[in-house]
Amino acid sequence: LQLAKLSGLNLMRYSAPWHSIEKIKGFYDWTWLDNALTIMKNLSIEPILDPLHHTSFPRWLKGGFANPEFVDSYFRFVAALAERYPWIRQYTVVNEPFVTTWFCGKEGVWYPFRKGNKNFVEMILNVCEAISRVSAMLVEKIPNVELIHIDASEQHRALDRKSEPFAEFMSEMRFLVQDMILGNITEAHPLYGYLLENGADRERLSWFVENPARIDIIGLDYYSHSELEWNVKGRVYPNLYPEGFVSVALDYVNRFNLPVMLTETNIRGYVSDRISWLKYMVEECERLEKLLEPRKIPFRGFCWYPFI
Repeated sequence: LQLAKLSGLNLMRYSAPWHSIEKIKGFYDWTWLDNALTIMKNLSIEPILDPLHHTSFPRWLKGGFANPEFVDSYFRFVAALAERYPWIRQYTVVNEPFVTTWFCGKEGVWYPFRKGNKNFVEMILNVCEAISRVSAMLVEKIPNVELIHIDASEQHRALDRKSEPFAEFMSEMRFLVQDMILGNITEAHPLYGYLLENGADRERLSWFVENPARIDIIGLDYYSHSELEWNVKGRVYPNLYPEGFVSVALDYVNRFNLPVMLTETNIRGYVSDRISWLKYMVEECERLEKLLEPRKIPFRGFCWYPFI
């Protein structure tokens, strides 16, 4: 943290590891986090606190997002977090909620390793309810709170006519979490039928419309795999026609009209590859910032994922 401060860094995404703080249900051990956040405060590094990073829920929460107690348990944890550190004003309520839930409930590659649309919808409803309820609580507790909604940014492109319906469907899916917590999923929404067919009920979907959450900043994680191209055989990788971060970011800005951050980027490879990518992404963000200036939409930050 001292090295981070010496580099000139003043704002930092930082995890509050729920899985190690609440190892025993209902008992919070703040020892490690107290130390880290005290150092950050003394160094004047402002944390963007991240209380649920991917699957960092406690082991006792069997089934993770699918557990009926997930929403209430997570709400209690973040309420205790906000109570203990009232000076923290920036939160990412759930990190990459769409991608995480997709891997946990649709693809089955992360715990609890479930597959299929019904499992995904069951989990995404719980995750979105948690985001909505926790966001409302933080707004009430912290008058100047900033809620930074961070997810993987995506752009889907069909390379043949047969792939167009799927690419269009996935182009809507990338906005699912933001639309749900903002109360935008009504009967007219393109994904309303999909949600009903896979286990959602009208009453629960109406709850989100009646209890919209707030998003202050859209955080976008962008990697070389963020632009997805499709043909009749499936995913085409690597991309044949990448358009770059500016194009992808504008899809989100145009839809939600909110300030934006690049909240993760990196590339594997030699040091020279990584530095080239870093330079490229800085240039992309400078271009995006200039495009947003006439619209008075601020570009709020750049997070180099492997910085620490």
